[in-house]
Amino acid sequence: MTNDTLTPEAPAHLLADPRPALTSALAACGDLIHTVRPDELDQGTPCGTMDVRALLGHLVMVARRIECAARMVPTHEWPSDATGLADDEWAPAFHEAASDALAVWSDGRLLDQEMALPWATMPGREVVGIYTNEVVVHGWDLGRGIGRGIVWPGDALVVAEVAIRSQLPDADRGPMWAEVQASLPPSIPWQAPFANAVDVPADAAPIDRIVAWNGRRP
Repeated sequence: MTNDTLTPEAPAHLLADPRPALTSALAACGDLIHTVRPDELDQGTPCGTMDVRALLGHLVMVARRIECAARMVPTHEWPSDATGLADDEWAPAFHEAASDALAVWSDGRLLDQEMALPWATMPGREVVGIYTNEVVVHGWDLGRGIGRGIVWPGDALVVAEVAIRSQLPDADRGPMWAEVQASLPPSIPWQAPFANAVDVPADAAPIDRIVAWNGRRP
């Protein structure tokens, strides 16, 4: 297929309330994190220069940011990393952060609340979709790094794919990133957050379509 192929239409209830999909994604990712062995922490991953240890820290940070979004914490106060944890603390830290985030998101009124993210302002249900995609993609990264994948729940995959295609509607992100970079002061370093989408076969699995649209090569 080409990268312009539309994804299947998502069931309306998943888009109206994507919180169960986020819950499924966090649970599946957490289960995988619990399997990581100490001898795997220095192995590489598809996520840039991150090894498994660094990716685990990033996933803990993501879970904490999901809570920050729901609490509407000012974005300059959001965590930019998760450090200071021993190698046997990544799984408990992720579980705690995910549980805390989901507890805040249990308030359904947040779905219609406008929320400020570091790059945009949008309703809470879109925030949930974006972070579902991030958890899925980084969970996939982790699976590749340790050689064990995740059987992703279907609702998580549907919400993730809709979210990333909504946020990045074009396969070629060059013009978008050029515009963003041009708007920044020269003193601010810039690195494109997503590569261009990667073509995948017409019969590609949903997880392969998602990571490909995120700029990964399945």
